[in-house]
Amino acid sequence: MKEFREHLNEINEKSGLNYSELLTFFLLLGQRVRFYKIEEFKEFFNEAKEISVDVDDIEYFALALMLNCPIWSQDGDMKKQNKIEILTTIELMKII
Repeated sequence: MKEFREHLNEINEKSGLNYSELLTFFLLLGQRVRFYKIEEFKEFFNEAKEISVDVDDIEYFALALMLNCPIWSQDGDMKKQNKIEILTTIELMKII
């Protein structure tokens, strides 16, 4: 949720939702999405540090390693590795 809060204005502009609708969306999202504490996946941090180009993405890679799942991101730098699959929004939409 930290990432959402940091980009709230950008998400608001791009989504076309008003602020109230956006907050409602995040409340509903919080009820449907499982959130993990860093302690739950910290054992994967060393491997994630080797994979990640950006220090800010280490947590995402560590969690993906623990869950054995892809990452949904528009960040092209994340694709500069071959250990974790990175899906853009368009790629994800083709799957679902």
